[in-house]
Amino acid sequence: MSLNSNAQNYFNYTFDQDEVWQFGLQVRQLTTGEFLLAGDSDDSTSEFGQLLIRINEDGVEQWRKYIHVDGNYFEILGMTDEFTSSGEFYGGGNITNPSTQISDLFLIKYSSIGDTLWTKSIDWDNEGASDVVLMNDSFFSVTGFINTFNVTEPDAFLVRLDSSGSQQWVQFYGGTEDDRAGSIVMDEQGNYFLGGYSNSNFSNGSYDNYLIKTDSSGILVFDSTYGGVNSDGGMSVVTVRNDTLFMFGYMDTIMGNPLPLPKSYVGAMDLIGNFYWRYFFNQSDTEQIIIWNATVDESGSVYLCGEKNEALKGWLGKVDRNGNFLWERTFQTRPNEPLAQHYLTDVQVLANGDIICTGTAESITDTTRFDWDIWVLKVDSNGCLLPGCATGIEPIKKQESNFILYPNPANDFTTIMLERPLKKKTEVRFYNMIGEEIFTETAEQGMIDITIEVSCLPASLYLCTLWQEGVMIGSKKVVVK
Repeated sequence: MSLNSNAQNYFNYTFDQDEVWQFGLQVRQLTTGEFLLAGDSDDSTSEFGQLLIRINEDGVEQWRKYIHVDGNYFEILGMTDEFTSSGEFYGGGNITNPSTQISDLFLIKYSSIGDTLWTKSIDWDNEGASDVVLMNDSFFSVTGFINTFNVTEPDAFLVRLDSSGSQQWVQFYGGTEDDRAGSIVMDEQGNYFLGGYSNSNFSNGSYDNYLIKTDSSGILVFDSTYGGVNSDGGMSVVTVRNDTLFMFGYMDTIMGNPLPLPKSYVGAMDLIGNFYWRYFFNQSDTEQIIIWNATVDESGSVYLCGEKNEALKGWLGKVDRNGNFLWERTFQTRPNEPLAQHYLTDVQVLANGDIICTGTAESITDTTRFDWDIWVLKVDSNGCLLPGCATGIEPIKKQESNFILYPNPANDFTTIMLERPLKKKTEVRFYNMIGEEIFTETAEQGMIDITIEVSCLPASLYLCTLWQEGVMIGSKKVVVK
């Protein structure tokens, strides 16, 4: 273990295993008040498995365990956020034969202190788990991808299991192309929501955000895709609170220099898939925020973690329940090394409002090594490692325009992506650079994504404006190639 600071139980630690690389993925507070860190790790024999580290409330290591299966690689990608009445919880991922590269579903049940109670693999054909949700003391459910019935392209699946890991039922979702679920939550009625991506023929463009809702038996209620005319990315569902579904996702079509930058967003929906609001990050090609995970507190505020500017810094941010960006913090273990990488991959809010994150970074104190260690941060409710860091910091300023355009530059189409649905009928007006109006289109009340055809326009720079009742409410420049 290496450490940096410890003030009022706030800490910034890294943990190594055999001087090889580790990648922290999950943090959970156990019923004892201690914390369990979980992640991928190579050991000294180059096997690939799960490293568990239990730390106390001050971040001091209590024990560690390395779980592996001889001759195979496995990783746990999801762990239940909730515990059974006896404090037990579950993990799900995949186990892969390195020779055939065929994966099986791999499950773990943990005790209240993080010990392994049982492990189990399920072999349908070629599959893997990405997230797990606890139903009650008797059952849990797992989602992910499977290749069994579609030889060339995966489908999403949902499987329900009992507390011993025995399958109760399984359902499959998706179209003819690559469709995967990466996250799962439940509402109070027992309905499931799966978030992921879809590349099937019913998508709008390729690799759209994909939302699936099922009933308590996994029977499809609806599935929807969200995105524009180009390749977008995945959606991750976070939780359902007060009949609101919280999620985050990516729109992969904002042009940066020299490569496209993912357009990360966080949002809230009703339970039939309509956005209440969404907030877009990465407002310029000089800033890149990649969201890895999120959690929601009792008030509906969303805490997000990830990386900033190609993992130069670990990133933590907060958005309130109405979609207003309140603050962001960045962290580094080696701020003076320009090639050091920092990822915050999981975040939890504690009962007293403090925040704990895990992730991956280079060792804080052993600067002779450049492999990755498991990284853990505990900060106060303002994201401060040292109390008072928020003093004098100006709040995040609201963006002048409440929409983005993508792709931009555009060839045939561009999509106006609003942060909130239109409350009134709106005119979309395009102007050239000498102020001449080129065309006008009408967007109806309730729309949140408006696709505009620009293939008929000469290559140039244009101004896209939104008007309601004769008043301009927003504008953005767009390049047509």
